[in-house]
Amino acid sequence: MATKKFKLSKEERSSLKTMLKKGSHRSVELMRARVLLSLDLSKKKIDISKEESIVYATVFNIRTRYEKGGVSNALYDSPRPGKPAQITAEQRAKITALACSEAPKGHSKWTLRLLADRAVELEYVEKISHEGVREILKKTF
Repeated sequence: MATKKFKLSKEERSSLKTMLKKGSHRSVELMRARVLLSLDLSKKKIDISKEESIVYATVFNIRTRYEKGGVSNALYDSPRPGKPAQITAEQRAKITALACSEAPKGHSKWTLRLLADRAVELEYVEKISHEGVREILKKTF
């Protein structure tokens, strides 16, 4: 059973080439763009997998994703389900601002445990561990 010929439109080809030349994208998205362009050049999937150092199934999956939903479906992952964030952006900002403020009397600097206790005391959050504070500050600084 022969597979149908893979062909990108001029606009799709142009946008993929532009994506590879400039801009900041995740490496997996760039790899997928290269695979799509290689498929457009009628290269064999096995050769593409060797060039990109990926398994054959990945090339097959990228092509299938393209056929089902176009370039954006092939390049980008859809959002994954997961537990929603328990701390809002506003609460994160308040905790970050607290960390940037002057340390309490008797302390030369903030500790994670002091920050967690003070955030609960000031009712920024109902509860938070020192590890939760660390994660917030890690993403901020």
